[in-house]
Parts: sequence; C-alpha cells; structure tokens
Amino acid sequence: MCDGHYDKRDKIIKICTDSFLPTEVLLLQSVLQENFGIISKMHSNGYKDKNQYRIYIPRLEAIKVKYIIKEYLINSMLYKIGE
Repeated sequence: MCDGHYDKRDKIIKICTDSFLPTEVLLLQSVLQENFGIISKMHSNGYKDKNQYRIYIPRLEAIKVKYIIKEYLINSMLYKIGE
C-alpha cells in the first residue's frame, strides 16, 4: 500500500510506477480506464537522465478511486486517499 500517495495541495493521486517500462505504465492506465472508468495521465518523475514515469490521477478521477477502494483500506492507510 505504499507505492503511491495523495497530494493534498492538488488533490490528486500519484501512483509510483518508476520501475515500470513506459509500455507497462500505459497498460496499467488502460486497465484503470477499461475496468474502472478512471482516466489517468503518465508523467515523468522529474529525473532527466532516467526514463521513469508515474501515473497521475486527476482530482475528479481521484474521487472515483476513493469511492472504489475506501472500503478495502485499513484505517491507518486512509491518508493515502486524502481521508
């Protein structure tokens, strides 16, 4: 449960997929969209010399994620979705 976090300022969810290939990140994005209707974006993690990407789930889509997964999280992990 610790490979992502909720950004309180921007109210988005970031999934840390740094060790995945870009094609694998795109596959994960398509699974999120096809199975859950969650639209996400792929962003570079900021390191210019590394080909590492993260999945960003925008504010309105983050609300969907919260609704879908909240019942499965233990109380100490609710902060991961901004609760």
